[in-house]
Amino acid sequence: SWNGIACAHWRVYSAKAKFWKMVTLGALNKAKIVPFKEFPITISIHCKWKMKKVHDIDALFFKASIDQLKASKIIPDDSLEYVDSVTFTGEVGCKRDEVIVVMTSA
Repeated sequence: SWNGIACAHWRVYSAKAKFWKMVTLGALNKAKIVPFKEFPITISIHCKWKMKKVHDIDALFFKASIDQLKASKIIPDDSLEYVDSVTFTGEVGCKRDEVIVVMTSA
């Protein structure tokens, strides 16, 4: 969460951002995602946690994933012209930890 990393050294943030970019690239390749042609798109992120404790839904590292969408040419840019909405939802007590990302075009 942001609270845990806000005062951390920039190398900590950089390493976590790099990890999320690699995870995103792997997911894009596995799902064979092709570049969007209609814009703007909306991105919905649903986080599932096994643990029932209270979790923060932070956008901190998802920014790295959006940057990877741009680097992979799935979207031309991350401006409002191309991404008009990013929403976060979550639930606890699930069978496994996972993040579900749904991207849709207009």
